[in-house]
Amino acid sequence: MSLELDRTLQRINRQTEERNAMAVAAGMGLSHEVLDDFPFTLPVLELIPLEVVESKRYATYVRTASKVRVAVVDPQQPGLLEELREVARKYKVKLEAVIVSQTSFLALLKAYARLKKEAAEEAARAAVQARTSAIRHASSNLEDLKGIGERISTTSITDIIDDILATAYEQDASDIHVEPTEQHVRLRFRIDGVLQEVAILPKEVHHALISRIKVVAGIKLDLTTAAQDGRFSLKDRGVPVDIRVSVIPTGNGEGVVMRLLRQDAKSGTLADLGFSEEQLQTIRRALKKPYGVILVTGPTGSGKSTTLYAMLQELNSPERKILTLEDPIEYRIQGVEQSQIDASHNFGFAEGLKALLRQDPDVIMVGEIRDPETATTALNAGLTGHLVLATLHTNDAVGAYVRLLELGVEPYLLSGSVQLVVGQRLVRRKVGGTSEAPEYKGREVIAELLTPSTSFETAVTGRQDLASLQRLAREAGLTPMLEHGMQKVAAGVTTQAEIERVTA
Repeated sequence: MSLELDRTLQRINRQTEERNAMAVAAGMGLSHEVLDDFPFTLPVLELIPLEVVESKRYATYVRTASKVRVAVVDPQQPGLLEELREVARKYKVKLEAVIVSQTSFLALLKAYARLKKEAAEEAARAAVQARTSAIRHASSNLEDLKGIGERISTTSITDIIDDILATAYEQDASDIHVEPTEQHVRLRFRIDGVLQEVAILPKEVHHALISRIKVVAGIKLDLTTAAQDGRFSLKDRGVPVDIRVSVIPTGNGEGVVMRLLRQDAKSGTLADLGFSEEQLQTIRRALKKPYGVILVTGPTGSGKSTTLYAMLQELNSPERKILTLEDPIEYRIQGVEQSQIDASHNFGFAEGLKALLRQDPDVIMVGEIRDPETATTALNAGLTGHLVLATLHTNDAVGAYVRLLELGVEPYLLSGSVQLVVGQRLVRRKVGGTSEAPEYKGREVIAELLTPSTSFETAVTGRQDLASLQRLAREAGLTPMLEHGMQKVAAGVTTQAEIERVTA
């Protein structure tokens, strides 16, 4: 059928549809209208909720001081008359029913949905702008929170917590520490991986401060002798941040750490993170393999998750099914199915990984290997046609093998399954100052990469000592991260003191 003929048939069908609607209107003494290009406004459409309009097939679309016009597709539907009377009573207006065709009504529905979406987006933008303005106002008034101690007696605890959160967000802090001592409460932020004291609060506010944090985080108020975890979000206030809360009992009262998980943060690319060109080539070779395990190791705060996300960005394409298992989900990636661990519903890493393997994935990212079952399942998945990315808490690349053996993984599973181990730390970038008092802003990776050789894997299978494994790793091409760090010092990227701080 030609395009012109198809258009002609559509036009004839539409004309027939409108004639039928006109006939219905004439038979009932009502008006008929075509709504395709009607200038709808959301306040009038919203007199009746969108879900009611979709199900009942009638909608308000014109309003004057005394009258509201209602578009109706089927005037014979049961209960319509009473429902329209209820609308008239609610808004104290007279209703005028107008018959419209199905196609006309679909045009109204599309306009309603579009206007509602645009209004929601505008409201979200306004909320973000308002909250950003409030954040800046709070931050400037607090003078980096130094004056918060004097304001405690005249400011509510809720406002104090809001000020703390606002300033932490403004300063790009990753964590907020509320630490009770015998005499006072110390407030510290972790910025670029380093804790900085920002305020000293009087001890008498400690109970109220902790109680308020526990309330918003959904933590039990009456339990003060055990560790508890909770979380809350600032998204409803226009700030794209989820906050994970940890409370522990101490000798001076409960201490709190709040981790800020910014949803507006960008995961970045591998090239942005600070790897050398040679290291990037090694990582990309491993990512091109259709199966195997890539491990990223390091202590807490060494950027492991950020590196995994950058790897996922490189792998992300319509031809691959990529699944993740995380605790928590730190960045959202379009095109990747991300799952959140929920131990309370028996969905831990071990159970979750088994479930993900039943979803026909090409690539799986496991936020952390922390138990024997997860480790064994991940390594088996790498041997059976899946590319698995995971993190492991170890001090260096070679230590990953030692840690897996300590978890009870059978040595034979480590032979051929692990394609690459990335050991890393984050160092602060030097942006100014002097050699004695450098100024830092932002961080980047120093790393060591282990691509296991046959002799190295044989040594692992034979459970050789750590020194032997390290020697074989160097022979296989591993350059220690300390050397990578010193290359950055020579290039002026960071300082020797910073390298020594993170590598000990």
